[in-house]
Amino acid sequence: MRAALGLLLLLAACAGGVAAHVRGVRPELAAKYEGEEFTCLDGSLTLPASAINDDWCQCPDGSDEPGTSACGNGVFYCRNRGHEPKVMSTAFVDDGVCDCCDGTDELEGCKNTCIEKNAAVREGLLQQVDEYKQALAKRRDYAAGAAQERKDMKERLGSIDSDIEAAGKEVVRLAGERDALIGTAEERRAVRQEKLRAEAAQRAAEEAETKAKAAADAEKAAAAAAEQQQQEQEQQQEQQQQAAGEGEAEETEEERGRRIAAQWTKDPAAAGAAASKPSGDAAAPAAPEGGEAQAAGGEEGDKGWLQSTWSKLKGAVSGEAPSPPPPPPCDEEWDASCPHPEEGEADAEEGEGDEGYSPAPDDDEEPFTPAQEDADSDPELEGANSAYAAAEERVTALKGEKELLQRQVTFDYGADDAWLALSRHCAEAREPQYTYRLCLFDRAAQVDNGAGHETNLGKWRGFEKGYTEGVFENGDWCHQAPARSMRVTFVCGTDEAAWGGGEPSTCAYAATMSTPAACKEEQLKALEDRLAALIREEEELAGEIAAEEAARAAALKAQREAAEAARDEL
Repeated sequence: MRAALGLLLLLAACAGGVAAHVRGVRPELAAKYEGEEFTCLDGSLTLPASAINDDWCQCPDGSDEPGTSACGNGVFYCRNRGHEPKVMSTAFVDDGVCDCCDGTDELEGCKNTCIEKNAAVREGLLQQVDEYKQALAKRRDYAAGAAQERKDMKERLGSIDSDIEAAGKEVVRLAGERDALIGTAEERRAVRQEKLRAEAAQRAAEEAETKAKAAADAEKAAAAAAEQQQQEQEQQQEQQQQAAGEGEAEETEEERGRRIAAQWTKDPAAAGAAASKPSGDAAAPAAPEGGEAQAAGGEEGDKGWLQSTWSKLKGAVSGEAPSPPPPPPCDEEWDASCPHPEEGEADAEEGEGDEGYSPAPDDDEEPFTPAQEDADSDPELEGANSAYAAAEERVTALKGEKELLQRQVTFDYGADDAWLALSRHCAEAREPQYTYRLCLFDRAAQVDNGAGHETNLGKWRGFEKGYTEGVFENGDWCHQAPARSMRVTFVCGTDEAAWGGGEPSTCAYAATMSTPAACKEEQLKALEDRLAALIREEEELAGEIAAEEAARAAALKAQREAAEAARDEL
């Protein structure tokens, strides 16, 4: 059976027209499989040519079975013409799965799909060519504008000294104005303070006038209301007297006064004494013992009543609540219910021990007011200080610009100065923890995305490896290592972009940056040649694939016939 299968494989190879290309063999090894004998690739054995692909593994390295699955360590090569070659284990050969797009890993059941699979590669190449053309067009624009850039740079370098001189004079002038304002600061403070006090006095006078007017209006309104109420009550009293009849005794002057007081104070108790006291001596009850004392007490009571009534009348007119009468005297010796002041209350009466107590301010010390704080603010001096600081910053910026221009005019920007367009451009490679800022022809930096701290990675040194790399050096100091540096790899792209920032070795940083300046005409030509070759190969392959399919079909037919003949012999 093994011999029959080997015969079938040999017939299939011969029918496929691949005698010079043994199934599964790499093109560079094809010569080793030619001739009457075959030596294992590791040199261990020499076998007859018929032992190749006979489904019997004899070489230790499996090289005698490149087209069968007999050797577990064998290697199968897919030519995949029109697409990409592929190398895989011989364990996948004749397993019923099409692993090679040309179908050579299976004796039947697989069509050649390499051209279809290559469509994605062809489309990718077409896109690369189109993008490269766009990038080269930008690069040509960069080079066209480089002459003007160099001219502007030199002109700026020639005029910047006069700008620095003018800015320095402005600093001196502003310093003089600031010093003059410092010398007159106390005088201007006194003027501001007097102005603020006048404004405060005017506001206080206006507020007092407003309050006085409001108090007068309130007093008039209260008097009018009291007068109207009195008139209404008098009318009511007269009506009640007329309704009482003729038998009622005539009202005395004292009763009339009490009644009026009750009307003014809205206190019916004030007229109670008059209402309950009968008129005439005949109606008076007999005086008890000690009547003289009671009479004297009555006079004192009348005086107290008059004083209380007068106080209430004043309160009603002024709109203020009358003060309550003092409590009656209490004999502490006989009456245990008399109130006793607490210890804290006694201290509070004297102004001590109370949390809300504050001593009277010293008349000689003027209390601090917001007006004084406003007087201490000096807008003129503050403005002068700000202008002076801004002028100093401008001088510093101009000197930095001059230093950079002096360095940039000496840099190499390529044969056509196309890289000069990037002298004012910075690209950023943003990573999770840090952002790497790449300012070509100036400096590079590492910025902490959280804290915002910036580390200097060096100043621009120049290009290396044919403008494919750029180097920044002499950055911030690094412990037990050279000063920090940054190496940038340039690739062709339609826009400036950066990525892949990191620290591959201690204090030596790296990133990749795309730019049209990195594009080259020869690279475009290489892409176009590759695309043209691919299209040409596909056209040629179309006919070859059709012929191979026909040959494979004939080989399979011959294989079946040989198999049937072998079975008949067995």
